[in-house]
Amino acid sequence: MIKNYIKIAWRNLKHDLSFSALNILSLTIGLTFSLLLFYYVKDELSFDTYHEKADRIYRINSELVEPDKSDLVAISPMIMAPALKTDYDEVEHSVRLLAGNQKTLLKNNGQEAYIEKVFFADSNSFSVFTYPFIVGDPKTALIEPNSIVLSKSTALKYFSRPEDALGKALEGEGTDVYKVTGVMEDVPENSHVLFNSLISISSLEFLRSGNGQWGNFGAMTYVLLKPDANVNSFEDKLANIYPTYQKSIFEQFGVTMNYSVMPIADIHLKSKLKYEPEPLGNINYIYTFSTVAILLLLIACINYMNLTTARSARRAKEIGIRKVSGSVQGQLVAQFLTESMMLSFISFALSLALIAILLPSFNEISGKSFTFSYILQPLTLLYTLGIVLFAGFIGGSYPAFFLSKFNPLAVLKGKLSKASSNAGLRKSLVVVQFTVSIVMLISTWIIYNQLNYLQNRDLGYDKENILVLSLPSVDSRTASTLDYIKSEAIQSPKIKAVSTSFYTPGTTNQNYNLFEVETDEGFSSQGIDNFGVDENYLDNFGMELAEGRNFRLTDRPDSCINVLVNQAFVKKMNWGTNALGKRIKNQGNDAEPYLYVIGVIKDFHMRSIYNPIEPLMMTYTHDNGSMQFKIEGDDFANSVAYIENIYKKSFPKEPMEYSFASEDFKTQFEADQKRGQLFSTFSGLTIILAFLGLLGLIAYTTQQRKKEIAVRKVMGAESHQIVFLLAKNFMILVGVSCLIAFPLSYYFLDQWLDSFTFRTSINPMVFAYSALIILGLTMLAVAYHSIKAALGNQVNAMRIE
Repeated sequence: MIKNYIKIAWRNLKHDLSFSALNILSLTIGLTFSLLLFYYVKDELSFDTYHEKADRIYRINSELVEPDKSDLVAISPMIMAPALKTDYDEVEHSVRLLAGNQKTLLKNNGQEAYIEKVFFADSNSFSVFTYPFIVGDPKTALIEPNSIVLSKSTALKYFSRPEDALGKALEGEGTDVYKVTGVMEDVPENSHVLFNSLISISSLEFLRSGNGQWGNFGAMTYVLLKPDANVNSFEDKLANIYPTYQKSIFEQFGVTMNYSVMPIADIHLKSKLKYEPEPLGNINYIYTFSTVAILLLLIACINYMNLTTARSARRAKEIGIRKVSGSVQGQLVAQFLTESMMLSFISFALSLALIAILLPSFNEISGKSFTFSYILQPLTLLYTLGIVLFAGFIGGSYPAFFLSKFNPLAVLKGKLSKASSNAGLRKSLVVVQFTVSIVMLISTWIIYNQLNYLQNRDLGYDKENILVLSLPSVDSRTASTLDYIKSEAIQSPKIKAVSTSFYTPGTTNQNYNLFEVETDEGFSSQGIDNFGVDENYLDNFGMELAEGRNFRLTDRPDSCINVLVNQAFVKKMNWGTNALGKRIKNQGNDAEPYLYVIGVIKDFHMRSIYNPIEPLMMTYTHDNGSMQFKIEGDDFANSVAYIENIYKKSFPKEPMEYSFASEDFKTQFEADQKRGQLFSTFSGLTIILAFLGLLGLIAYTTQQRKKEIAVRKVMGAESHQIVFLLAKNFMILVGVSCLIAFPLSYYFLDQWLDSFTFRTSINPMVFAYSALIILGLTMLAVAYHSIKAALGNQVNAMRIE
């Protein structure tokens, strides 16, 4: 029986090649790109699930509550982890991950390189996290001070084989020397924290000696809870930490601390905290891409339904004869489902080939690194086959049940009722397609406008042509060394200015401290982001003063009691026009008890463009960790070579690490640009897929009305009248779709835009343009087929039937 179904399905597929080709093309496109989106969503949902005990691993998050605001951060006190293990029975293990320098210099026998993402970690880290070792003992690898575990890729930078690294010494910056105690596999990319090496946290003297303070934040703290632990009960107990350990520190500043837990598998998609170690995903994008994937598949299925029911008259006699010959409805349903399944599996085979071709381009757009072997993994393949079967069943189910209900007597007499054509359902499905297309088009437009708005927003500083040089943390880095580099660099006509600072605009680094700030009611405790700059910093970045003056050499750099603040600081403190001369307590300096405000900087985006502009204070220092060179023109290669020559005279053993401020700024948008490009690409494909089905439907509709068109032409109708006759129904359908799509789009897009601190407005013309584009494409398709029919041989057309 099944063999017979397959033979008939194959025969019908070959009988109408144009119909089959259109359906296969539609299903192939739908399957290919919905599967690619499925792989993207599956990967995003898989973050940190590779840990064997992921269901019991939680991170401790902190909330710093001030009188007028609160901050949620991913870091916690650096001495919290040992206390959690001691104080709470629910905790099986507690560990810390503490980020080292942005780049750590490691050397071995003349081989040297800056290794990014080096962390300090507790000795029991591998009892919590799952990172397979190539060589070494994970239980003892991080016990001794100055022990280091390398990732496989890092080990291969210094040794020919990972196994050769064990027991070897790596020189760090200054006098630091680390012993390699293990080499592990590279951290999977679907991890919320990526690192290339782990150094034993006992290497840090201040923690080893027990001098860490509960007010000293910086580590990410994780707990592995016991299998029978109650998570909610444990989280409630964390409220005891503040009164037990921190009240004596923070109460005087009017600050309290709250702590919460977050499952490790939720961090990538659900965290919105500051100081996350890696760019985060967004659960809303997962919902969006999942919806797009479903819509792509749904539209491909709708195309099949529409085309199959539209050509029902062609198969009506076949159905009638088979019913008269004894076929029951179940057999006919099975036959039609077999046909749809066959089309689905042919499309799947083509999809696999197309996926293999498109995978590199998809990886580039999405930021993923899928290989074809990923698709062939048993679980992924099982999911994939499930989607293929789903598409085949959904696409073929309605035609199967619809066509199998035909009355054999009416069919054989040639009396198919109007109801049997089920035009109402087809119109409803077309409205769905139009609605989806309009929503996708509007969404793409708004997303592009928002990203364009952010990239072109006035930042409050000039980021162009500025080379940012990271200075090594070595003894030879002094204020006089930096002054020498500045004086030498400025000799070149290609370098307009040089400045130094601890941080540059666009950085994610922060130096957040509590200060006592003067107000009209006395001094108030405030958490303030602050860092050091020199006297050239403002001019080099084109920052403007709203009032007061800049730093100058007579202010005694590195012991200056003058500070600059931004307008957000002034607004927060309600200083109005009286900011100059306001005092800030200089903590720990009895000789100079106060800092004095000498200038107010116009607000600029020190952090990400996604974040609000927060209060900021600049101090005057020369021994800074970063230098900025304003380059004239676009001869960057020669300018970099000139700067490197000067740099090597001061730091002959240290490689030069630099970037450009404009490129650093662009990295803020990488994740959203990739998601936006991904959404735009698949929106375009959804629209193409919808119109592919529409073209087929219009062709069959025109074919069905060929005799009517011929009669009208013979009676004197003009071609444009024929076009309008066929087009008006589609115009009505577009209108109905607009009534659904417009409010739907506005509601969801307005919510999406509200997630941005700085957002563009929704231009009403976007809705009008989107509707006109969809209507225009529809009219072109209708016009082509109706004119083709109108210009054909009307005599032959009237002989049909």
